[in-house]
Amino acid sequence: MTCFPTLFLEGKKLPRTIFFIQPLHRFESKIILTIKRDLVPSHLLRNILPPSSSSEVFTQKEIDRIVFDPLRLAKTLSLFDSKESPFLLVGEKYGDWLLALGRIDLSHQRVLKVREKGFIPIFSGQWEDLLLFC
Repeated sequence: MTCFPTLFLEGKKLPRTIFFIQPLHRFESKIILTIKRDLVPSHLLRNILPPSSSSEVFTQKEIDRIVFDPLRLAKTLSLFDSKESPFLLVGEKYGDWLLALGRIDLSHQRVLKVREKGFIPIFSGQWEDLLLFC
């Protein structure tokens, strides 16, 4: 299933109280480097996570500004019938990222919204080794 992005990083506040937000997938290299720095012991780095092309890491303030957009998820889910396809994979690399960055609250919000729409969520991770490590 192809989805619209539902996880974003809030940016600087623009005039008229509008926040500039960017889809989280645009920060993949920065997220990977942050996870490598904060979570994974150096002797396991090459075996668990893909390489990162970023030299920057997230600050805790940036991690705290990651937000979930339930309206975008609802719009995406409205394209599907939960009676025809009751199971929905939730997570993938976003789930891994949120778990490793300590934002399990956002994964929980996504699962609740999926259930509200009548689907049965199944958590799927892209980096199985990281899930086992966490």
